[in-house]
Amino acid sequence: MAAGDLCAPSDVQAFLSLAAGQDDALLQTLCTAASAFVLSALNRNLLAASYSETRNGHGGDRLPLYQYPVTAVSSVTIDGVAIPPAPTALASGYVFDENMLYLRGYCFSRGVQNVVIAYTAGLATVPFDIAQATVEIVASKYKRRTELHVSGKTLNGETITFSQADVPASARAVLQNYMRRYMA
Repeated sequence: MAAGDLCAPSDVQAFLSLAAGQDDALLQTLCTAASAFVLSALNRNLLAASYSETRNGHGGDRLPLYQYPVTAVSSVTIDGVAIPPAPTALASGYVFDENMLYLRGYCFSRGVQNVVIAYTAGLATVPFDIAQATVEIVASKYKRRTELHVSGKTLNGETITFSQADVPASARAVLQNYMRRYMA
């Protein structure tokens, strides 16, 4: 499995009942392409990573963060001044939840690129349903690889129709649950 992939060729082989090692190189390429497609469709990163955002201050006391779920905030700077974390539930400073940064006793003063936030966000592992949705996308591409432009054909009086959708409906439903809820 290549770095950043959401599934492995062996997952697809098991799903399609292929022999271990069958079409490994092709399946690896499809897994990598499908993983990139899924992450692009979700419009967010899934796995935990560190981020630094430079944002415009708007005068308010809350700011949605681009990546989520937020697991830690290491620093908040506004107009070059470090804002401390709030040491208690009522003290001044910053606090956060899974997708929002809040200020107590401070505000995100109006300005252009005057707010800098360093934080960690993302999931520890790829959720099973996302991995399975990616497997289904790869399986669909794999099965259609020789019939990419055929919408249907008749064999011995039976009509076989091929789906033109890039994403199976079951996978599409899963991806909807993980898509970015809003743009920060």
